[in-house]
Amino acid sequence: MNLREVMLVVITCSFLAPSLDATAQSTSDTPAITPVIPDLSSEQTKEHQVRSSYWNLGLRIDHHRLTSDGYDPNVLSGNATVLSIGRGHLSSRWFLSGALEVILGPYEAIRPEEIDTDFFGTGFNLLIGLSFNQMELRQRGGGYGIAMGLSYWDMTGRSLRTNRGLSSMELPMSPKSGLMTADMTYEISDYTMRITALTVDPSLFYIWLRDGRPEGNTPELLTTRIEGFLLQFGVHIPLMSGFVARFDTRQLKPDDSPTVPERESGSLKGLSLFLSASALFGI
Repeated sequence: MNLREVMLVVITCSFLAPSLDATAQSTSDTPAITPVIPDLSSEQTKEHQVRSSYWNLGLRIDHHRLTSDGYDPNVLSGNATVLSIGRGHLSSRWFLSGALEVILGPYEAIRPEEIDTDFFGTGFNLLIGLSFNQMELRQRGGGYGIAMGLSYWDMTGRSLRTNRGLSSMELPMSPKSGLMTADMTYEISDYTMRITALTVDPSLFYIWLRDGRPEGNTPELLTTRIEGFLLQFGVHIPLMSGFVARFDTRQLKPDDSPTVPERESGSLKGLSLFLSASALFGI
């Protein structure tokens, strides 16, 4: 390499050095690009991950005291056992559920003649509950609040026994003595009574829940377990209620008196208290 070529290389390097320094400086001044990860609070994460649906199996005790109008009233009284199965949705501060019910009882006297009638029926119930003071239902120690339900009953009571009744009637004696009162004894048989009712059910509740499980398909997450328990104490208030009773009557004297079919219908008034306990199952 001669002197001329060396001078050419030196001049070229002197021109390229400033541009290379500027490029390196601009590269070092450029901030690093980092991925943007949304900042979700723990409550939002829990709301998105924790399961919210459940099955419920319930047992309820109803104490009825419903009476019809009239001189010879029909009375629905006593205790009934109600078994239920349903499906529900659970949020952090409220829950909503619906259930089908099987009604067993009561087995009590339905009329003044002491006709013991055994009731059996079905129904359904819708329930919504809201915690007090925006309380978390899954908090340690459980949550409590007020609930409002809507129930429909369809019950049929039957009595296969024959019962005796006593009624009074006025018979004419003579123009001077006027009327006398005679007692007439009769039999009541084949008594059947059907009751349908639509009730509103305000109540107080206490709920205890385990820590929620996230959605997933692993064996641990698919295992059925008891998620918690729900207790309620409240009252059934009839919005619409009615009954139809059918039975046969026959006078005891004379012996050849015919059997007369009877039919009564009307509405029932009163209140029914209830206490229920339900187990909540997560699937």
